[in-house]
Amino acid sequence: MSEESKGNNKGMMLIIVAMLAVIILALAGVAVFLIMNMGNDGDSASGNVSHVLTEVPSALDQRIFDLGDSITTNLLATSPGGPNNFVLVNLSLGINNLDEEAADDFWILLAERQPVVRDAVTSILRRATAEELRRPDGADVLREDILTALQAAFASPMIVEVYFNQFAVH
Repeated sequence: MSEESKGNNKGMMLIIVAMLAVIILALAGVAVFLIMNMGNDGDSASGNVSHVLTEVPSALDQRIFDLGDSITTNLLATSPGGPNNFVLVNLSLGINNLDEEAADDFWILLAERQPVVRDAVTSILRRATAEELRRPDGADVLREDILTALQAAFASPMIVEVYFNQFAVH
């Protein structure tokens, strides 16, 4: 082989390697773009659900569902033979009212299943101690526990807030 043909082969190899490098970089760029934009479907159903779950509507965008009568129940004793403490709560639920038709349907469901709501609240209260509820953040922790339990019980993020109308630990 002559020097000239070896030079042409090297030049051709360089061009092929350069083209492969450009193709690989382009594919890598597309892959990074797709990975970075995964789940940003805009108006897709999953996009809307995550939007509902992460943003709590303001008080003006909530419909308030009052549970009615107060709930009074014993609290968990911290020691055997210790004092019997109890809690009295009266609460209301903030319902997401941004979609009025969905709020109407959920309102009917809550009204029909109010015993489920009251039972879930009572169960949470009975697992709490007087000391836990008397802490400065006791009501806030209880509020979050109730909210989480009710969202799970109804498999829905429509309940967005728990409001205490009355809260007393005795």
